[in-house]
Amino acid sequence: YVFLGDRLLRLLPLVAGGLFLVAAGLSLWSAKQVSRSLSRPVGEIVLWTEAVGRGEPLPPPDPGGEAREIREVRNLRDALRGMEIQLQEARARELREARTRSWTEMSRRIAHDLRNPLTPMQMAARTAARSRDRAAAEAGEVLLEEIARLEELSRSFAQFGRPPEGPPSAVEMGELVGQLARRIDPGGSLLDVTLP
Repeated sequence: YVFLGDRLLRLLPLVAGGLFLVAAGLSLWSAKQVSRSLSRPVGEIVLWTEAVGRGEPLPPPDPGGEAREIREVRNLRDALRGMEIQLQEARARELREARTRSWTEMSRRIAHDLRNPLTPMQMAARTAARSRDRAAAEAGEVLLEEIARLEELSRSFAQFGRPPEGPPSAVEMGELVGQLARRIDPGGSLLDVTLP
């Protein structure tokens, strides 16, 4: 027993050291596995944020893979999908607003450029309309009428280019169609409008 006890006392530190190394190896392996299971979704989320920043679509949901994920990672993925939708809507809205701004600016410029030559033309037409020559006076009157029509057209075009003011509101389509029908056909003999 003394011999065995002496040998066991010498081997005990080696066995304990070996067990410690095995436990440390298992700990390191399990830590790597946990680290991979956390870093893989985080890496994918980083790629997703970069894709959202570039305006690229996110990959479609994988119900089997995402169901096994950590709840917080799944919530983060869902939040990124929601953010992608909001960004697409904001980009589309910005594009519409830019088009509206460019149309407004273009219509203002055209209306201004149309009005510029009308003033000297109107002065010349007035002079011609006051002429003692009957033909020149009639031509001057015709020119004044056409210049007035062009001025009205340029005002309408400038007004058309302005975006509507105020917030959008709901419109009762039946009432609108009824009013239009009454304007087009005040007597009600040409149009018969039946609305639900």
